[in-house]
Amino acid sequence: MSAAEPREAVLSLDGDEVGRIVLTTEQGANRTGEQITVTLDQAYDVKCDVTGGNPPPNVTLTSGVRPLPGVRVVQTTERDENKMMSVPEHTREANVQWTPKVDDIARKFVCSSGVENPRAVSVSFIPIVDNSK
Repeated sequence: MSAAEPREAVLSLDGDEVGRIVLTTEQGANRTGEQITVTLDQAYDVKCDVTGGNPPPNVTLTSGVRPLPGVRVVQTTERDENKMMSVPEHTREANVQWTPKVDDIARKFVCSSGVENPRAVSVSFIPIVDNSK
């Protein structure tokens, strides 16, 4: 059985979806999401759900080029019980609590995932600060 890249990634900030990408070709896909207003020194729950991939894909979260510390990854695998030789459906969820600092502003926050290509699917957002307050 050959390797298969993940087919979808969804990035959420405090439970609100800020980006989604669906792989439509074997070349990979990425999407830079919207600019998202954040508050400095406030903790946010960031989650990236990746669906598909065989074997289970790697998932990374970065701010700029810096990998985020403390990322927790949970994996679930489902198999179609009606098909004897079904390919398992892997889902990986990467979670981290992220507290933006001044040096994080305008740096792309990226969730990347892949099996052979570490960036087969990637989705991101760009944090900005509302200075009007």
